[in-house]
Amino acid sequence: VRIEAPGRTPLERRLRLDTGDTLMLAATLGEAPTPARFRPAAHTLLALGLAAAGGGAVLGTLSLNDRREWEARCIEPISNMAGAAARCANDRDDYLRLSRVADGLYGVAGAALLTSVVLYAVGRSREGQRSSASLAVGPTRGGAMAAVAVPLGGTR
Repeated sequence: VRIEAPGRTPLERRLRLDTGDTLMLAATLGEAPTPARFRPAAHTLLALGLAAAGGGAVLGTLSLNDRREWEARCIEPISNMAGAAARCANDRDDYLRLSRVADGLYGVAGAALLTSVVLYAVGRSREGQRSSASLAVGPTRGGAMAAVAVPLGGTR
């Protein structure tokens, strides 16, 4: 016996009936599986976002440690040692460079994670239906703000 309905997972069972037997069937069909067209990209972006966030955290910590060392060594009046001022300037440039790279990695992490959330939401929409996910982006003082609204389950 095979029971089918549009947009549902078919149910198939093998039954053995003898002559004169009567059988009544009641079946509940499951929802059809969601197409996985965006899943690989969403997984990849999720991994990239997590890796970038981890890299940003490591470099940010290194930058803070370098800054503390620089402040301890260079904020106090510099002695008359030759090259001390140049060394302090180079050290400052180093911790600032690390800080900027960490900030860039946080930006990559945010963009990748946001995109993966949107791709997961689009991938969850059923064929023939529009996704109910929404994305809003707007400028703020010194940057931008993004907001994503994604349904997390339930029926529509």
